[in-house]
Amino acid sequence: MRVLRFNNVNKKKYYFYAYFFDSLLWVYLLIILYRMGYQELFLSLEEASFLWGDLFLPLVWGLSLAFVLFFVPQCSLNREIFNIAKQSSKKTENHYSKLPYVWFLVALISATLFCGLRITQFSMTELFSFSGLIGVKRIFGALLTPNFSIIKEVIIAVIETFYIAFIATLF
Repeated sequence: MRVLRFNNVNKKKYYFYAYFFDSLLWVYLLIILYRMGYQELFLSLEEASFLWGDLFLPLVWGLSLAFVLFFVPQCSLNREIFNIAKQSSKKTENHYSKLPYVWFLVALISATLFCGLRITQFSMTELFSFSGLIGVKRIFGALLTPNFSIIKEVIIAVIETFYIAFIATLF
């Protein structure tokens, strides 16, 4: 196992990166919980309008939680990722289910999946209904028997997509 060695400049930089990414993750989680949990489930607002002011409260809470939990042992996900967490002198094996940052990661992934399912309005009953199975058959039939008469338009669209992704990555 390779151990990262830090000098003082790199260590400060990694502390900044760890806090910055912890803050982003906490703000992201709190925005999802606010929009999906509070506005849609609690207030029953189906189409809540987007206001920049709605992001202020999750932003403040996310930055505050990230700051406080950054200094609590084993509560910062990115301190563990950047390998700057303080190691105890005792050699104890922690099971992953007992580590707080693992629970934060599970909550983050679960909230993202829940949000994706709500936004896309995914329904297992519609997928396995008769019309859903006909749609699946049509999609796979089109995948297995491609239409080569439109290959020129497809190649142009793929190249355009790559250029858009490249330009978006640069800026």
